[in-house]
Formats: sequence, structure tokens, C-alpha cells
Amino acid sequence: MKTPFNLNEEQLSAVNHPKGPLLVIAGPGTGKTLTIVARIVHLLEQGVRPERIVAITFTNKAAEEIRQRVHNYCGTASEAVFIGTFHRLGLFILREHYNLAPVIATEGELLEILTAIAGKEKASRLRHSISYHKNTLTPLGSELKEQYRAYEKALSERGLIDIDDILLHTIRLLDAEGPSGHDRPCFEHLIVDEYQDINLLQYRLLRALLGDDKNIFAVGDADQCIYSFRGSDSRFFLTFREDFPSSRVVRLSRSYRSTATILGAASSVIGHNRKRIPITLIPDRAEGKRVRILSLHDDREEAEYIAREIKERTGATYHGELFKNPEGEQACLFSEFAILIRTHTLAPSIRRALEQRGIPVKVVAEKRLSEFPSTKTFLDYLEAIINADEDALMRIINTPHRGIGPKTISEIKSISVEKNLGIPEVLERFFARKKQIRGFMDNFNLLSKSRNKPFSWLCRETAEKFNLLEYFSKERPLLEHMLSLSKAHDHGPATEAFRRFKEEIFCEHEFDLIDRGANFVPILTIHASKGLEFPVVFIAGAEEGIIPFRDADIEEERRLFYVAMTRAKEELIITHASQRFLHGTVQTRRASPFLSFEKELKEERVIKEPARKRPVQKGLF
Repeated sequence: MKTPFNLNEEQLSAVNHPKGPLLVIAGPGTGKTLTIVARIVHLLEQGVRPERIVAITFTNKAAEEIRQRVHNYCGTASEAVFIGTFHRLGLFILREHYNLAPVIATEGELLEILTAIAGKEKASRLRHSISYHKNTLTPLGSELKEQYRAYEKALSERGLIDIDDILLHTIRLLDAEGPSGHDRPCFEHLIVDEYQDINLLQYRLLRALLGDDKNIFAVGDADQCIYSFRGSDSRFFLTFREDFPSSRVVRLSRSYRSTATILGAASSVIGHNRKRIPITLIPDRAEGKRVRILSLHDDREEAEYIAREIKERTGATYHGELFKNPEGEQACLFSEFAILIRTHTLAPSIRRALEQRGIPVKVVAEKRLSEFPSTKTFLDYLEAIINADEDALMRIINTPHRGIGPKTISEIKSISVEKNLGIPEVLERFFARKKQIRGFMDNFNLLSKSRNKPFSWLCRETAEKFNLLEYFSKERPLLEHMLSLSKAHDHGPATEAFRRFKEEIFCEHEFDLIDRGANFVPILTIHASKGLEFPVVFIAGAEEGIIPFRDADIEEERRLFYVAMTRAKEELIITHASQRFLHGTVQTRRASPFLSFEKELKEERVIKEPARKRPVQKGLF
């Protein structure tokens, strides 16, 4: 290719692949994003029409990075290339090729439906079961079948779909039309990032879209398949050559991220797995420090140790100070540390220990943005204001708290039914004398009459007039992010702008929002850390029963630990405790079996903390 990419021989071999299926086995830190960017640029240079190229990523953050880097090389010539997640691709096909604009249910609407079917306590679990069924096409039990039918009926009656239906509807249309259908999209090249994490539904979509040349450029690493709980299935990666007999395989083996020591330790761990395609990673960096493994007495001492270690390295007494590494090299932000945990139950004690030392910290979830209370409420406000949705209005009427309890809400609904009046009219005629409701209705009416204003103005006014930024202060960054996204939807009527805005929100995850310039130490689950890298990584809670998690697939747990280890660029510190307070009891713990890699790669220490003084009750007299 002619473009000025500094590619190694393996990357160049992948980028210049002529036609047909190609599997690119890309170990951690081997430059797979650069390879994907270069591949797209190469195809454009070869005269492939941009609208015939599709690049699928698993996160919006990855898509945005690829999109920006391609644009830097190709400018406006690359604008018609589709770069986005599977769900965004499905929406794109439905909208552009079948002229369909499905209305996606908010999490609030879904939970309302599921609560009516199964009760509040079982609603979230039922949501996961239905989602897993749709993504894996696995059969349902008899009880779940009835609940599933009721769920689908309720969605249909409301004219809604859930996010998993996007791909289901797309596949059904493609299958019904056949390979030569008039409206069928004609994509010439499919590029799929993180191919090891696709599920059956996504695989079926890819097969339905592939042309006769089978130009699929699949990039991934079976050693990093960690999402089986969502339906991901590594067999599609492992059997790629059987699936596409004419395929080639290129291995990206030179790793540029981690030191040779960290990479050697991680390779030693993953080498025990059998369900993999072996790849020998060649470190581009020098050895560096040994992996530090610290044994502590209990989880409190573990948290104190991590907090003290970060504090000593930063020397910071307020959040604006910078970290200078031990060698006295250039300053780094707090965000260049990361604390990785297997489950969120380990986060509170570590977070408290950091906060007590004045260290800025944030626990980052792997949830979709649409699952957060602030997002649900914000979308419900917009649904009520823009689409005059009375169910949404009833969900927001007491958020933030306005002293409107269940009894008043029941009265509002009863009057609405008895007198055949809409909810807004009931509130105006029978409840407006209450100061809190009067203020709410004044703002609601004002914004409802302002639907012709720019969509971003409506969003900002909604957040400010109903005090959402202050009420959801802990989730303020999420709301600010959504307000920023709203600016891209100011063209067209508010109803259409809101529909597009919801589609974008439903495809976002919280970890997409991690700002590499933000000044805090992130605490992430290992699942949420995928695709990220940090100079200094702590892996906390490396104990049997946590990682590997009890009764979990041992090979996937080993892959998970491998992913955690390879997030570290300069230094990896792993901690475990002899005792841990979990699920209401103090439990005796043993170190994770994954820590038994070569002695020359690690430095093991037992940290003995000074005895803590027990509080003494003072005498009463």
C-alpha cells in the first residue's frame, strides 16, 4: 500500500490481503487497530467504493477511534464507510435499506413490562434470560416461554422493540429477501474487530451479508474471549478455517504494549488453556520490573496497601496534583493507574481507602448507559415532553422527589380513567394547587410547547429546569455526556432527533466514556477493562473462588486473568488476602492458582501490617 503507515511485515501481509476470507490472530498490544485502519485505507486506495466497506467494532469508543484515524488519512472520501457496532449496523440497514425506523424501548419501559409479568424482584433476571435467548437462539423452558410471549406481546402493543430485536429484525428481512433482493445492502468487504467475541445472532448477520467473494477480514484472539455470559462463543473464531475453507491466517505476534516480563508472565498463564490457537508473542519492549505479587492479611489491608502505594507514588495532597514515577521521569495523571477486580463486590473497600487519602477515584461499570437511573429518567422526561407519553410522565412525576407518593399517583390514575382525561389535564385541573406539582407542570408545559426549538436546547433545558444534574450528582458525567451528544441531532423535527438520539444512547456503555485525560484512578471489572491499557495496573482479589470464580469455566477464567495482566504497560501488581469479608461473612481465602507462573518473572512478598488499634469504649461515669 502507498499510505505512510509504519507497519511490520505481519501487519502489512494482513493489510494487503487481496480477496477472500482472512483470519488475523492479534495478540494483546500487537497493533490490531492500526491494522484495521490501514486495511480500510488500503481498500479505498484500491478503488473500493466507501459505501461497500463495513467495519464492525464492539464498542463505540473503538469505532470512533478507527473512524477518526481513517478520516485523518482519507478525509471526506471515507465518510461513507460504515464504522460502528453490530447494533448500529442493524439500525443503519433497517433505516437506509428498508426505510424502517423502529422505536427502541427504554430500560424503564422494559423493566415496567417485565415487572408486570414476573414481579419486581425477578424483572432484571428475566431481562437477562430473554436477552441471552435472543443472542444465542437457545430454547426456552416452559415457564420462560410464557413470560417471553407476554413480553413480546407487550412490546408489540406499545409499538416498541428491545435492543436485541435490532439484529433479529435485520436478519429476518435479509433472509426473507434472499441473496438478490432489491433492497438488500450490497457490502463488498466486512471487517470485524474482536471476532472471538461474536455470538450466534451476530454470526448469522455476518453470513447473511457476505457476498460471493466472502471478503471477511476477521480480527481477534481466542485467548481474549471473555463474554460467554452475554452469549459470545469462541468456536466461531476457532473454526474459522473450517467455516471458510479458502481462508488465509495471519498472526500478529510482535507486541508493543507490555514489557517482556509482563508479557512472559501472561503467556505462561494462558499457555495452560487447550481451546486456543497458539501464538508466540514477541515483546518489542525490554524486560522491565518483575510482576509483584503481594499477600496481605485481609481485604482491608489490601485496600490500604493499594491506596498507600498510589499515594506514595503521587505524593498528592489534592486532586490536581500529578504523579511522577519512581525514576523521576515525566509526570503522569492519576488515570495512568488502574485497579482491576473480578466483581464489583470488591470495589467499596478499595474506593473508601483511596478517598480517605484524597485520591480521586471512580468505579466504572460495564453497563449500558441506558441502564443507569439518570439515563432512564432523562429519556423518560424527553419521552413525556416530545412524544407526550403519559406512561413516561407518570414515571418522572416524583423524580426528583416532589412529595408525590403512591397514594397520590394512584389518585391521578383513577381520575384519568374515571373522567377519561389525559394525565396532564388531570394534574392541571385537580392537583395544580400543590406547589410542587404547579412548578413541575409550569416547566413541563413550557418545554412541551417548545418542541420546535433545537433538540440540544430541549435537552439542556430539561436537565436544568428539572434539576437533574444536581439530583443525579454521582452520575453527572453521564448526563453531561448525553447533553454533548444531543448537539449532533439538532437537524430535523424533535421527534426524529429524539429517535436518533435514543439509538445512540442504547449503543453506548459507560466504559466508552473513560477519558484518558481525566484525573482519577479507575476501578474496573476485568470485563470492562478490555481494550484499555495503563502504565501501572493493580489486580486485586487474586484468590481462588474469585478468580477463578467459583463454578465458572476454568479456561474462560484463565483468559480473563490473561486479559487483566496484559492491560499493564510498565508495571503489574497483583494482591490477594488470607481473609476477606464477602456476602456478610469473613472467609478464609487461598491465593489464585493462576499465580503459579515462573519464579524468575515475579517477586512475591507477604505484607505484615502493624496491628490496628481496636476502638475502646470510654466509661460512662
